[in-house]
Amino acid sequence: MPTCAACGTAFQDGEVHTCPRAAATASGGSFASMFLATLAALVVTGALAAVAFTVYAKVTAPQPLRVDRAKLAPLYRSARAAQASIGMGLNLPAYSQLLQALATEVAVAKDLASTEPEKAIVSAYTAALASLHDANVIWTDKIDSAQYDFIPKGRVYVEGPIRAMVEKYKLPTQQHTGRNGPWLSIGGDESVQLVWARAGEQIDAATKLYLEG
Repeated sequence: MPTCAACGTAFQDGEVHTCPRAAATASGGSFASMFLATLAALVVTGALAAVAFTVYAKVTAPQPLRVDRAKLAPLYRSARAAQASIGMGLNLPAYSQLLQALATEVAVAKDLASTEPEKAIVSAYTAALASLHDANVIWTDKIDSAQYDFIPKGRVYVEGPIRAMVEKYKLPTQQHTGRNGPWLSIGGDESVQLVWARAGEQIDAATKLYLEG
């Protein structure tokens, strides 16, 4: 009677014998091959995923916020024009027109600014515009004060908005005695120059932000 060399099982002549040990060995080899193939596929897939993630991270990484100078160029030019005109012999109406032009460009730039650096630039120019406007108020009050005999020539009575400007710009004052008690005045031309100096510094700061953005 023949015997299976693998498992030692005896079987009849002519009988088909299925050896369990041989089958298990063959099955084990097949499983090992499948496992190794699957593992290799996972390694390749993982590597590809890592590469894809790296590329995605580079593409989607936050980009530094930039300043679109072309967008803010009209505001820059208008502010520089106003700055260049300070102390150049302009009369009050011409100066007021310059301020109106700058105010228009500030309003337009506020609508166009889309990044934080651009908004910071517009804010800086807005502060300069406020100072230039304050100088305009002092200048106007100086002219209006000429109609009052009790106000010395070239002086501006300190009241209302002028009082706030005295604090804001540290403007020198002079005390006077009147029928209704003491009152203060500021020098018209002197005060305008001091406010213009502040505005010039603000325009320089805004321009630096614009050029370096």
